[in-house]
Amino acid sequence: MHFSIPETRELFKDPATEAGQYTVYHLHCNGVFHCYFRYSQAFALNEALRRAGYRHPALALFPAKRLLSLTTAQVIERREALETWFQKVGQDHEIAQSAEFREFLLNQQDEVKQCCEEVEVTVYLVNKKSIVIKALSTDQTDEVLEAVCEEIGVAADLTYYFGLFLVKEDGNRFSIIRPLQDFECPYISVERYRQTAEGGVDTGGDYKIQLRKAFWNTALDKDFLGDEVTTNLVYIQAVEDVRLKHLDMTDEHREQLAQYRESGEKAKFVELCGEIPGYCFYRWKHVLIDYPDKDTKVTASIGPYELRIRNEETGTDATYSVTRMRCWKISSDSPSTVDDGDGGDDMNADDAADSKLTLSFDYLFAKNRLQWVTLRSKHAIVISMLLQSVVDELVRKNKKLPIRKPSDRPKRPKPEIRPRTEADSVGSRPSAEVTKGEGTAGWSVGGASSASSAGAPPPRRTPGDGANLAFNADAEENTTTFGAIGDNDL
Repeated sequence: MHFSIPETRELFKDPATEAGQYTVYHLHCNGVFHCYFRYSQAFALNEALRRAGYRHPALALFPAKRLLSLTTAQVIERREALETWFQKVGQDHEIAQSAEFREFLLNQQDEVKQCCEEVEVTVYLVNKKSIVIKALSTDQTDEVLEAVCEEIGVAADLTYYFGLFLVKEDGNRFSIIRPLQDFECPYISVERYRQTAEGGVDTGGDYKIQLRKAFWNTALDKDFLGDEVTTNLVYIQAVEDVRLKHLDMTDEHREQLAQYRESGEKAKFVELCGEIPGYCFYRWKHVLIDYPDKDTKVTASIGPYELRIRNEETGTDATYSVTRMRCWKISSDSPSTVDDGDGGDDMNADDAADSKLTLSFDYLFAKNRLQWVTLRSKHAIVISMLLQSVVDELVRKNKKLPIRKPSDRPKRPKPEIRPRTEADSVGSRPSAEVTKGEGTAGWSVGGASSASSAGAPPPRRTPGDGANLAFNADAEENTTTFGAIGDNDL
């Protein structure tokens, strides 16, 4: 997870008299505004993690309390320290999956504070068919995924071979915005994007939740092919890969796949796709790379355990094995830069040059040669998220750990139903008890500030600062995978 705190805001306990002023910090996760919090709430989270027995070094270095009111410079210093703290603890897989951390990320969302109501959540398949389930607005990703899989008849043991993704539909294709994280509430996440679009930010299309495969090893396809439901799910995704020309097929491949499709031999169709280069890859055109030549326009693809780069002028390919990546990091020149789903295969070439986001990875080219390679793209964050999922799968594979099951997940108590009032709307503003006026910066996708009402204190930003979204080189998952390289791999 990539955390940043690009801005703060001054709020009041009593907006009418402007009494009880205090500072809130706007937390962005994976390039998107997630919630705001007070210092005391983050302090309580740090103490809860320490009591739970976690020993990450950052827990002992949490920014100290101060007795007196903070100056502007001290607020900036605290914001930067809190940002660093979230980045470091968020890279610890055990902490990120802990009940304490996930409950903090859930409960700090203003929509969760406002209400908890029964809703209908629509989840789409890759072929655009939909499943509607009844859920709570505050149900998290795991809960919604399990409900969807149960509704369509996926065996419980196979549930977590799949995942939920936030996508944008444009005509006859879906653009992947990002995988939905465990701590998210899918209903809230998709409504935030939709309301931002209605506010004039979006350029068209519709935001949806989609069910897709959540593993990279194509050999695992065989686990599905004895079950009708899961065979259909894998099959329709393979058909879509073929339609979008993601596979490097020969004429013989095309003819054979057409025969399997016509005869309804879905398992054989999937098996043959697994043998063709490009299967199970996500791709983005018009990315800029600085290796071997600066500002080279390429198509970047992530698939089973590798990143592929295709030069758009020469058509030549380069492959970067994930196990040779020591670490990677995301950098941004602007806190409001985010992938809104525009682009993908149809992304305008100029967008890459104008993008404020870069993804850099430290790559082992030879035994004694590590070198940084940098990609510039508005899709850098989703590329990083998918790269992290590849690492997670490699770690699980190296440790011989099974894919989890619904029975492995601790079940949290169902919250009390709290109906929405007329004053509440998803993703609109902080609750009336804590803010003066209607507007709040960072309440739209990517942190673009909405218009503040008259008299509302503006957000603070450090002059010249960009959001620091670095992925730490010491992250356990990367170190474990990188350390598994042997001489035969070089």
